[in-house]
Amino acid sequence: MEAISYHNDIDDEMEQFLTREAIEDALKEKGDQKDEKQKKSVPKRQVSYKFSKEYPKVDSELDLHGRTQEESERFLYNFINSAKIGKLKTIRVITGRGMHSKNGPVIRNFVERLLEIHQRNGKIKKFKIETNGGSFLIHI
Repeated sequence: MEAISYHNDIDDEMEQFLTREAIEDALKEKGDQKDEKQKKSVPKRQVSYKFSKEYPKVDSELDLHGRTQEESERFLYNFINSAKIGKLKTIRVITGRGMHSKNGPVIRNFVERLLEIHQRNGKIKKFKIETNGGSFLIHI
């Protein structure tokens, strides 16, 4: 009795449809669609003209979304120290605006107080809340 091979028939059919060019075109099209979605869904951050002209471009970012106060304090401390060691000039810390918190912007207010302390202690030169309200620009 002879075995029937369905596998080879399927492979032959797949080869007809899945040429290298077809796969590359499909991936490119998918990537273009993804890029379009990201462009539409991600608002551009607005930085006040004075601050952006005064300081160089942002060298690094830290996103604290979903972090506790304790985690945020530790991450911020390490981030500032790493930025100083790496001789970065300007960094961004993203906290979010606190719109989804029951009691308002907990992390944003907490980070602002920590930055005030770091500024008084000379760890950072100055900082500013960005116009979107959910992030800080920090000059090291």
